[in-house]
Amino acid sequence: MKNLIFSTLIISLLTFKAYSQSYNFTNGQTINTCSGTLYDPNGPSGPTTNQTVQWTEYFCTSTPGCNLQMKLNSGIADAGCNGPNWSFNIYQGLFPSNYGGSYYILNYDGNGGLITGGGTVMPYPHVITTSYNGCFTLKGGGSQYNLNINLSCTKTPNAVLTLTATGNTTICSPDSVKLTATAPPFSSSLFTFQWYKNGTLISGASGDIYYAKTSGVYKSLMNDGCSSVFTPTVTITVNPSPGTAVIPAGTNSLCVNSVNSTFTTTSTNATSYNWSILPANAGTIAGTTSTAVVDWNNTYTGAASITANGINACGNGVVSNPLVVNIYQYPNNPIVPTGTINLCQNITNTNYTTSVVTNATNYIWHIYPPTAGTISGTTNTGTVTWNNNFTGNAYIKVKAVNGICESLYSDSLQVLINPTPNVTINASNIGFCPNDSVKLFINSLNNHTYQWQFNNNNIPNATDTAVFATQQGNYIVLVENSFSCSTSDTILITEYSNPNANAGSDVAVCENNPVTLVATGGNSYSWSNGISQNTPFVPLNSGIYYVTVTNNNGCSAIDSLLLTLNSLPPVPTISQNALVLMSSSSTGNQWILNGSDIIGANSQFYTVTTSGFYQVEVTDINGCSSISNVINMVVTSMNNNNFVSYLSIFPNPNNGVFSLECFLKEMKNVSIEIVDNIGNVVYKSTEQNYSGKLNKSIDLKNQAKGIYLVNVKIGDKIFSERISIL
Repeated sequence: MKNLIFSTLIISLLTFKAYSQSYNFTNGQTINTCSGTLYDPNGPSGPTTNQTVQWTEYFCTSTPGCNLQMKLNSGIADAGCNGPNWSFNIYQGLFPSNYGGSYYILNYDGNGGLITGGGTVMPYPHVITTSYNGCFTLKGGGSQYNLNINLSCTKTPNAVLTLTATGNTTICSPDSVKLTATAPPFSSSLFTFQWYKNGTLISGASGDIYYAKTSGVYKSLMNDGCSSVFTPTVTITVNPSPGTAVIPAGTNSLCVNSVNSTFTTTSTNATSYNWSILPANAGTIAGTTSTAVVDWNNTYTGAASITANGINACGNGVVSNPLVVNIYQYPNNPIVPTGTINLCQNITNTNYTTSVVTNATNYIWHIYPPTAGTISGTTNTGTVTWNNNFTGNAYIKVKAVNGICESLYSDSLQVLINPTPNVTINASNIGFCPNDSVKLFINSLNNHTYQWQFNNNNIPNATDTAVFATQQGNYIVLVENSFSCSTSDTILITEYSNPNANAGSDVAVCENNPVTLVATGGNSYSWSNGISQNTPFVPLNSGIYYVTVTNNNGCSAIDSLLLTLNSLPPVPTISQNALVLMSSSSTGNQWILNGSDIIGANSQFYTVTTSGFYQVEVTDINGCSSISNVINMVVTSMNNNNFVSYLSIFPNPNNGVFSLECFLKEMKNVSIEIVDNIGNVVYKSTEQNYSGKLNKSIDLKNQAKGIYLVNVKIGDKIFSERISIL
């Protein structure tokens, strides 16, 4: 039920009437902008000028009445209205303000009677209240005037504030309700308006008419320029219309003669639903909620459209877009597939075919057991990808499909998968060395036949389980069983190259000297005579040495070299004559002092100038050398001695027999004394008045081995040297 609202608020009005010349103020006006004047400056001068002003207030919010204030200030009078109890206040004094003087206040009651006489003095300027800004100008040409204002206040008829709703206050979205604010008997043009909903200001709603489109409590605030009053309220109820229903949800594919189907939808704000199905002969649809059930026509095929719309008190919502449901005819059952029924294991993909079925859009193929392989295809031809490890019986069947409707499976086609021989060529090596071969063989299988091939050509009479490869290339074995299923295996045989064996150049070596043999060209080396590669050894005689060189493929080659063993020259001996040493070899000499070669000392003779251990090494034309024993030469320095040129003891060390030699430049007595390491004299001799070369042989074989000190006194000089008897 919709309500028609007409709200009324009665407001008392007050009117100030003029008894003579009058002027009616309207809200916000000043006297200077209006026709006529409140005071005629050209009127008669004198102590008193009577003027009358009329003031009207449309809204008084409590006890009816007005308060009018006038302020005489530099020729300006302000007027205002404020209620509820009013009085009229007059400032009396000199005009304009620069005249100075006092101001007197005359208080009048609402009926124009004098309440308080003059005598109250207030300083200039003085304002009691300010409630209205309507202003006018007093003009008097500078003369002093007394202003008498006659006022009266009379009641006016009540103003009636109303808020009217045009039409029903309960509506459906998106409709609206027209609301109108008035204050009869006064014109709306005398007021301003501001609309509110649920106590909140509606932005921009400032006319006397407002269209409400949403639920809420509405009112308008009316202002006459002096005061504001709310109209009565009106409650508006806006009910939402049903929203557009969504496309129904449910199956969109069915087979003919299907069971009942359920469909659902939603529509905002709906309290019930209306469902429909097209064409009508597709079936019947029932339901008033968001769910409906279709009872399909058992013979109908084709497309059917299902729609729905929501309903509430505001009417019907927008109908949904249709859900199209396709009803398919069942296809006929296909016949048994045709195709090869005897196969060998490891066969390539195989195709099977059935007849074309009327109304079939595609086909579903099936193979059993699953371990046999997989079958693919959506037409009347299916392709089997066989499992290479499967043997035995497999069963293939197919069914036809129309949309979502499937026929029954056809009868199965039985396919026998026979085993294929499992063969692998074994080889002792995948290659062979020149002039050699490699044996190829397979495991023997019962009731199987064999054929070997070389580079895809049959090898004559090679029908056994083994064959010898003597050429480089591909060797193939073909094996067939009693089911006529065959298989093959292939191996690539390579003929390797022999290594490039190199024993090295012939070598000559001196007797008792080591030599190292190093061959090249392979990965391993085996020498004759028990010799090891790159290992020093001392050969015992000359001869040919052989080496077998093997590469990483196991192929070998042999090479040799001639080793010549040269004899050493005879061991040289050293003879001594004083400080001159002589080698027993006339050529190939190298004299040595303290283990180091003496540079340039290569002749058969060498004169000793320094004490030390001397040897001579003799090298023959083959580069073979022999070295002498060591001889110790002691050379005593004769520096600053005028009568002895030299003194030498040799050999040293010795076996107890040695020589002492010196050369005296003048005649002197020579005394020789030898003592052992504990001071015992073991030898003593004297030569009187001797000059020239002295060579004395001394024999101490009977003395113990050890170190001895030889003291030689020549004149008044004593020379000492140590010798070693071994």
